Amino acid sequence: QITQKKFLNILICLLESGYKFSCSEVLACININNIAALESIIVKMIGNMTTETAQEKQHLMGYVTDFARIKNFAKSHTFVFRDSILHELLDIFREEQKDTPACIRSIPEFFCLVNRQKCGEIFSHMSNDFLKTAYEALLKTDVPSDASQPAHILISLEEHLLQHHVTCTDLVFSTNQYTRIRTHDKEPSDILSDVLCKTKPVTSSEAELLVSEALSLQCSRFFVGEHFADVAALAGCLKSKKLLKDIFLLLLASRDVDNLAAFLAQHVTLYEENLPAFTRKQIKKCVNPTVESLGDLVTVKIFVRLFTAFQSILHADTVEMIFHVFISSAEVREVLLSEEETEAKEMISKLFTLLLEGDNKIPVSTLTVQLYQHFQASYQATTSPADQNILRILKHFQLNGIKSKFPFAYGLCVEEFKSSKNNITMYNELCIKILENFKPELLTALLENFPLHVSDSEKHASGTRVVSYSTEYILSLLYHILFRGEVEIRTILSQPIARIVLLALSSYDDVTRCVAYACVDKISRMIGEEKFKEKGMCQYLFEMLENSVTTDNERLPHLSTYFMGRILQGIWSPGGARYTAICHFLLQRPTFDFGDVPLFYSMFCSATDRYKQDQNWLLDVLCAAVRDEVDCKILARRHVLPLCLSQLYAPGTDKLTGKLIRRLFVKVSEISSKTARELTELGVSVKDL
Repeated sequence: QITQKKFLNILICLLESGYKFSCSEVLACININNIAALESIIVKMIGNMTTETAQEKQHLMGYVTDFARIKNFAKSHTFVFRDSILHELLDIFREEQKDTPACIRSIPEFFCLVNRQKCGEIFSHMSNDFLKTAYEALLKTDVPSDASQPAHILISLEEHLLQHHVTCTDLVFSTNQYTRIRTHDKEPSDILSDVLCKTKPVTSSEAELLVSEALSLQCSRFFVGEHFADVAALAGCLKSKKLLKDIFLLLLASRDVDNLAAFLAQHVTLYEENLPAFTRKQIKKCVNPTVESLGDLVTVKIFVRLFTAFQSILHADTVEMIFHVFISSAEVREVLLSEEETEAKEMISKLFTLLLEGDNKIPVSTLTVQLYQHFQASYQATTSPADQNILRILKHFQLNGIKSKFPFAYGLCVEEFKSSKNNITMYNELCIKILENFKPELLTALLENFPLHVSDSEKHASGTRVVSYSTEYILSLLYHILFRGEVEIRTILSQPIARIVLLALSSYDDVTRCVAYACVDKISRMIGEEKFKEKGMCQYLFEMLENSVTTDNERLPHLSTYFMGRILQGIWSPGGARYTAICHFLLQRPTFDFGDVPLFYSMFCSATDRYKQDQNWLLDVLCAAVRDEVDCKILARRHVLPLCLSQLYAPGTDKLTGKLIRRLFVKVSEISSKTARELTELGVSVKDL
């Protein structure tokens, strides 16, 4: 007759007064009321009960075990006991450990409603002998079809036993029993794999048991674990051809590329010496399925790993067969011709480099101009891994006498170049068209992350990979246009490619600098021969550069060449805010000081109405211009960092200025340990920036 709210309040009062509900009374309440609301109250009240006498402790244990028997209750609730209650309950368990069977029977009922984090704490108060006995008993327990908690307890027990270095002789497990119990767990884990990988066998029979269990459970990571060498030595499994085959097939079936690569790296010689025919057969079986399922990256990766590991034992005819199967596939061609940088394109291009450059090289007669043009059309002239692989392929063709009549064509424009045939004028016009149609985002990436070393072509200074146009391609194309084509120099100077040439003067690679200096010299002479509006300022810039270089093929600081590029960019924006400052800079001096920071004082200490914009422009340029120790030394020589620090904490410094200064501090500290120490001495904690 009363409302549900009043009924629940009465239950709370009864619980607070110490009234002991029996399980039948609770079940009666559940049948006539809102089960979710009632359960939450019961859980809360039991979890916070205080017990003083042994009888009250037994009542508390009774509540827990009674609720454990209520169907589906454990699926939605977990008791969170106060530590004091847990210790009281543990006292009961310690007393019951004398009667192990009775205690084991109560474990599932008790732990099924205790959160998993507390299980470890509870187990720590029990002996390993008792826990191992409980573990074995749980494995033999008949699990009801709707039960999930025994698996929960089993996992906690296994984790605890593993942490206490239980060996194979102590830990008893059964694959079938384990699988039967684990199927009821809501969150499957690799706990049994952990058992296999961490168990240390003592005898050869135990080692053989571990290997057979790992194979039956398809636990591929067991065979690349740290202790597998000891297990293998004890079991002698690596001397058995049958087991070697089983392990190889397991690794293929598991489709775990990393474990396959790790295992082959350690044991590839065993297959080459003992199972060469079997290995070749398995690789041949993988060829057609790989071509047919290019969308499945794992399949492609596995095949590339296999070919990488076993190319030395493959016969020349097999390598040639693989090459023809892949190159004749329409799906492979489609992946390669894609302008998008995909992992499939990277893996397939890598496979072709292995096929062409391996010990069993593809016959030269197989390499045709048509194939060369196909790979040329796949090239996008970037620093992506796929393009780097394709570039190696093109160079391999060239070393074998297969060359293109239009070497600077790439991507979709290859077909357009074919139409030029032997018309040099048309070919040069198409080269200029390529230059004008470069993607701005890839040019910007190259300008902001120019590779100072050849090995840096795929990496930014911070270590993360940045895809941009290839420096080698850009310089080669520009060199061809300047010396063999007919182009207005204004077209070159107004493009970002002119800034790239200036940046190339800071490369540590001698050949790159040599080509860049040749281009700069040609540009300087062409400026003098042509007439255009910006000629005067451009001529000042290139004459200053020519007057400043004192040694043959001199390497210039990146900070200097980056500033020169930004100055050149500013010349083509006469309406820009920095145009006047740039003109003053060029007209005030006949040479560059490569130990100075250009425009620093005029911009950082600007007295114009736009002083904040001038400061932020300079700081933004510095963040991109500083790349190595040489640049950091220039900053130290001009006291740039102390001045920036004073500005950072000056009144009126806006958020953007502060952000740029902090970014500069972080960058220089990553580049130079000496500069990082100097910042620390100035009171700057880079970690807190």
